[in-house]
Amino acid sequence: MHRTAVFISGIVASALIIVACAFDPSGEAADDDAEMDAMPMDDDAGTDGGMTIIDAAAEPPNIVEFTVSDDKVRVGETVSLTWTTNASVVVCAATANNGATDFSGSQAANGLVDVVPLFRTTTYTLICFDQSGAVSEPKSVAVRAMRMSVTNATVVSDGNYSIPRGQQVPLVWDGDNTVSTSCGGMSQPSVQGGLSSGAYEVAGSRPQFAPLSSAMHTFTCFDGMGNTTHQASIYIEVIPPPP
Repeated sequence: MHRTAVFISGIVASALIIVACAFDPSGEAADDDAEMDAMPMDDDAGTDGGMTIIDAAAEPPNIVEFTVSDDKVRVGETVSLTWTTNASVVVCAATANNGATDFSGSQAANGLVDVVPLFRTTTYTLICFDQSGAVSEPKSVAVRAMRMSVTNATVVSDGNYSIPRGQQVPLVWDGDNTVSTSCGGMSQPSVQGGLSSGAYEVAGSRPQFAPLSSAMHTFTCFDGMGNTTHQASIYIEVIPPPP
């Protein structure tokens, strides 16, 4: 958690307007006679000519708790963002990166919002204000990547395999068709028996995949607007026969 300057552009400025409406430029209450007479005496309060003056900045804004129901999800899954703040907070604002729009705009000082994170790790930031300043806190949610694997191959390391030249290995990939409409495949370098350029299913398999030389094999999936939703790669080393 870190404190930020009151001067924040865009959505933050909109939230500050709500705070500013209750105060004149001098920072004192707009209707001194009406409001000060109504204020109770307090041990922490000062006095001025018989009127009680309460230090508005005595309790700075504080996000007591900002939680996410799950910080690792699959594409399309919903998570809940929940927050509570201290009594001095007047209004909060919400932002998110990666083009996410389901956590934005002015928010209540205490609230709950359900969001669906995008395919990449998405960071949601809550910014809360009182008349003395602002405080913000981020929460990140990672979206599990598309899965891609081969069987009947030697596992060298995570995502790396080796096979003898000429061996067929079932290739399987698992995208999410709730957010993806198509996929493209590519082998780098281009190899005989590898992935040819063109359209592929969002989730599918090639039971007789048999590249004849070593290459990186990649699937990239897209939504209806052409935005990338998934990408996964594996490397298959092809071992030539002994001389």
